[in-house]
Amino acid sequence: MALFNKYKGNKMKKILMSALAISGLTIGANAACNNTGCWDVTVTKLFVVDDGKILVELDNAATLPTNCDPFAGKFLTLTNTEGQKAMYSLLLTAQTTKKKVSMKTGSGYGCKIQYTFIK
Repeated sequence: MALFNKYKGNKMKKILMSALAISGLTIGANAACNNTGCWDVTVTKLFVVDDGKILVELDNAATLPTNCDPFAGKFLTLTNTEGQKAMYSLLLTAQTTKKKVSMKTGSGYGCKIQYTFIK
């Protein structure tokens, strides 16, 4: 803020403040998947299969991770392990509270989620 106070009443201050405001608006619009995972996405559906596998569908299903092959063409997966159960709990909480999540996916079939966090 000291930088802005130095230029108080100056056009530069207005330009800098406008740039910061615009950049803040575009941060939320960057929800997408890439070659490492998915960032700032919403979990829309969670399916539990009888073998313990959990299927995760995201709001931007058309933009899936490029480092793996999604299960049935649109689902990321969690397998039946203790760590995956904690991630399922986190994803269920995010879905219920409508919070954005980010996650890293592994390569290969099913796009296994390696870690995830709530935004």
